[in-house]
Amino acid sequence: MDVQNSFNIKLSIGEKDELYELLKKLVMIKTENPPGNEKEIALFIKDYFANEGVKADLIDIDKGRTNVIVQLKGGMSGPKYLLNGHLDVVPAGEGWETSPFNPIIHDGKLYGRGTADMKSGVAAMIYATKYVNKHLEEFPGELILFLNADEERRNDGMEDMISNPVYSKYELDKADFGVIGEPTDGKVCIGHRGVAKFRITTRGIPRHASEPNKGKNAIYEMNQIIGSLESLSQRVNQKKDQVLGSASLAVTLINGGSAPNIIPEKCEIEIDRRILPSENLDDIHDEIHKFLVSESGSAELQNYYVLDASYIEPTHSLVAHLKTAYYNATNEQTTYGVFNATCEAPYLSKKLGIPTVIFGPGSLEQAHTNNEFVELSEVNEVALTYINLLMNTKNNTEEKYG
Repeated sequence: MDVQNSFNIKLSIGEKDELYELLKKLVMIKTENPPGNEKEIALFIKDYFANEGVKADLIDIDKGRTNVIVQLKGGMSGPKYLLNGHLDVVPAGEGWETSPFNPIIHDGKLYGRGTADMKSGVAAMIYATKYVNKHLEEFPGELILFLNADEERRNDGMEDMISNPVYSKYELDKADFGVIGEPTDGKVCIGHRGVAKFRITTRGIPRHASEPNKGKNAIYEMNQIIGSLESLSQRVNQKKDQVLGSASLAVTLINGGSAPNIIPEKCEIEIDRRILPSENLDDIHDEIHKFLVSESGSAELQNYYVLDASYIEPTHSLVAHLKTAYYNATNEQTTYGVFNATCEAPYLSKKLGIPTVIFGPGSLEQAHTNNEFVELSEVNEVALTYINLLMNTKNNTEEKYG
């Protein structure tokens, strides 16, 4: 399989305007999570593809929460690609200079909630899928576009994709390559650290605050734990991966007490633990548990969320193909990098065994910020890169992909 610039693909001014208008419409549909409400945007996408003669399947994972799947098969044999992005965005909050769901264009940038994270990536993938459909006879391979709900909270959309037998007909696990459209500043990101989230609880004995010695203060006990967690964090930070960087541990939330005049009966903190590919969740849990036993025999530990690390070798053929596709689209070189946040990649790479990269328009620095924006030129470049990747990848039937 090789990559050739057999299609000299560029978008006309009208096609670019169509892509940008699609992005604006996606941003205007509120999918703040919580609560999510991805059903509305899923129906919009279904109608968009219906106008192109393409069937989009909607799979409800909960009330108002919906995944979208589009499947295309080309006129020539070739690899099966899975393009993936999420439909939800974080809450807009306050302090915007513009209306977060009434996107505007200024100085070549589109402003609005989700423009970078990651409706621009979704728009580019939708547009690339539309292009492939228009050139289906020349398309060498298969394409699955999978757009999921609930990435910003619990990944319920991806969990449904893994566990629900309704997806078996799409044979997602037989995809040869996966691409996640999160914002990567034009770099081909080869992986990210995983994350485990823990909750620590201390319990006290409530009494009137005027008689503190007759009670037990859960906050005081937690205060000792927090102070010692800083030294544990420093030890964790010494664990390093040559590519993905250091492991980390941070206290991110605290909640305790019920009233100003009551000795607190309960205090909770939450810990964010970033995981390297070489680390094991059981070992991480044991490390924190042993720490708690040494600091407080009564504190409770709960691991309530985990997402694996994801990694692909920088020498993998998918990385090379995507770099070539980027050059074909932009006449500029790109390189590989590391995604500093987390995303859906391990669901593809670890749970389905699909070699996966992360590549999309926008900057991660804009994610979750007020006045979030994306450079429209990047949206065009990434859409063209996806198109070049899909249309210019030819199949060598005598080798197994990847």
